[in-house]
Amino acid sequence: MSEPGTKACRHCGEPILQVARICKHCHSNQGWFSSNRDPRYTFVALAIIAALTGAFAFALPRRLGKQVDRALKPDTSCVGLVTVKASNHFTRLVDGRDRLFVRVQLDNQWTGDVSDPALRVLVFGPSGAVEDTFIRGVYDANLPPKQLNWVRVDGDLATDPDKIKEVRADVVSIDCKPAWQ
Repeated sequence: MSEPGTKACRHCGEPILQVARICKHCHSNQGWFSSNRDPRYTFVALAIIAALTGAFAFALPRRLGKQVDRALKPDTSCVGLVTVKASNHFTRLVDGRDRLFVRVQLDNQWTGDVSDPALRVLVFGPSGAVEDTFIRGVYDANLPPKQLNWVRVDGDLATDPDKIKEVRADVVSIDCKPAWQ
């Protein structure tokens, strides 16, 4: 048995001093956590792994659930808050076809950035009737809040450019999140 003031090494069983941290016989560490041969080390490691796994298992579905909800049900809270304030246009012959280029100033009155506006362009003839129309998206356009932003769209023209009386544009749809999200 061990003498007074000594204890048995937890690995080799030889007697060592009570305050010894390393066995003089087998040179193993006597700390219960630092020795991987001690079964308590395995239990502590498993408890830490279980705690981390539980934390991720709890947090990850909540985060993924928000992303899935956003993908299935788009945010429409900014619809109607992005409007056309001004526009101008010009026509040009490109590759043998008349093209209409429209520059539109959009006013974002929503509290956050919006992106990817889709614009409907209406071309009115001399009688005031709609002669042509097209819808174009402005992809990767990021519109900061409470600012006026210029965007440009273009399309083939089906009517005579000399008979254009007026060109109007309006916002058909918009994405209520920033372009980089």
